[in-house]
Amino acid sequence: MMCIFMGQCHWWKVTAAATVFFRTMRAGPDGKPMLGTGSRNLGARLSDYEENLDEDGNIVTGKAGELPPGASLATDPRKLPPSFRPNWLPGGKSKDPLWAIKDDSALAARGVTPRPDSNPNKDYHILLGPSENRTSPEEYGAAMESTQDLWMNTNTESMGDVQAFLTEIEGMEE
Repeated sequence: MMCIFMGQCHWWKVTAAATVFFRTMRAGPDGKPMLGTGSRNLGARLSDYEENLDEDGNIVTGKAGELPPGASLATDPRKLPPSFRPNWLPGGKSKDPLWAIKDDSALAARGVTPRPDSNPNKDYHILLGPSENRTSPEEYGAAMESTQDLWMNTNTESMGDVQAFLTEIEGMEE
């Protein structure tokens, strides 16, 4: 087990294969994240990329100093904004399940890439955006929805449960 991410040591695990990111989302009837463009769903919202559109309406990635486009994730569930932080964490208001996804080759194969927030004070904030520069919003939406099977419901109600979940998925990689 390592605890290094972007040159810093944090509590979460970087497993042998990947870093794990967190987000709360509604669960659909199939037990997977519910698809859609709402803030509590898995998909692409206009607000995830509207400031990163070029003159042709495509999403531009990698503008120096700008917040990269993408859906917000956190490397630590305690750092999620209060409205998206699980209600079993201090200050949390979300009743939705806490989901986790690994940053591995499966994400890149689906056309999405996690990028750090451009604000150095938010080293825990990750944006899951399009892998390719000048991706259309429709392509990005389809890419986000294609990650549905990669998300794991942590089924957690405490940070101890989160640690146990991380230990379990690390064991699955060995």
